[in-house]
Amino acid sequence: VIIAIAFVDVVEQMRGVGKRVHLSIVEAFGLTALKIPNLIDETLAFIVLIGTMMTLIRMNRRGEFSALRAAGISAWRFTRPAFVTAAGLGVVATIVLNPAGIYLNSQYELRKAQLKGEGVFAQTNKERVWLRQPDKNGQTIITGLPSRNRSPELANPTFYFFAKTTNRPIQFTRRIDAQKALLEGKKWTLYNAVENIPGGSQNLYPKLTLPTDVSADTLLGRFAKPDAVSFWNLPSLIAGLKNAGFTPQRYEYQFQKMLARPVLFAAMAALAAAVCLGLARGGGLVANGAIAVASGILLYFFLNLAGAFALAEAAPPSLAAWSPPIAALAAALAVLSRREDG
Repeated sequence: VIIAIAFVDVVEQMRGVGKRVHLSIVEAFGLTALKIPNLIDETLAFIVLIGTMMTLIRMNRRGEFSALRAAGISAWRFTRPAFVTAAGLGVVATIVLNPAGIYLNSQYELRKAQLKGEGVFAQTNKERVWLRQPDKNGQTIITGLPSRNRSPELANPTFYFFAKTTNRPIQFTRRIDAQKALLEGKKWTLYNAVENIPGGSQNLYPKLTLPTDVSADTLLGRFAKPDAVSFWNLPSLIAGLKNAGFTPQRYEYQFQKMLARPVLFAAMAALAAAVCLGLARGGGLVANGAIAVASGILLYFFLNLAGAFALAEAAPPSLAAWSPPIAALAAALAVLSRREDG
């Protein structure tokens, strides 16, 4: 699977990046190597499904199942390693492969931008980041263009300051425009800033520092896709978005989906076992293999459907992430139990 993905992606790099700049075959393989962990992470569930099918089919063809059953060993004993291995792969994929793949994929995006000669800030990204920073005296609205290399900075930022007054609940007090804003710890550093006060003078600052409660994870989360955030960074990002006044529904769903991956992988192994254990007696290798693959695709369809309900806030993220794999695992074990135990 890795070799197939690698060669297809190398061709894509030569066709996409190589169309705009001179790209050698070595550089194309280097770009692909940065993408491989993330691509494996995305396809690992089906690798588990197909790997389990291949193992069980090979045992069936060699007559090992008949020998195991004749020795009084139940199907639950010789399929248990598949379930345990699949669940273990789910844990490793969540806590190791996912963070590594996301980091290397971000390096791939940065390297591709450098080869194309693009700047730090995405020229094609017209969507501005919006943040709300509340405080005891009012609130600050912050907006700007995100950085391409996922650094905590904004291009052409604007800061709108609102304060509570005795006459009005909240009132606009001043506005600051800058060339660039860099988030460092608990402060914003603005470069070439221009301050405008209603009815007042205009002030120019080559460098201006403002205190903030916004974290770098919160800033990156406003323009980062859920699947582009590491599993380990999701909890702090969710908390930061809540504190900044945003609904982190899609990140909560991504976090729960990562937690449910061991169950999902075990469900894939169970689907393969439910279908492939009957091959020696009933025949129909191609038909049963197609049923197992179709079952895996159907599981992913329902997982994406549940995810759509979660993103639309029609279902809790935990329910949407855990229900499809648990239901698939229960259905596969029921079929396996009926087939083996009657």
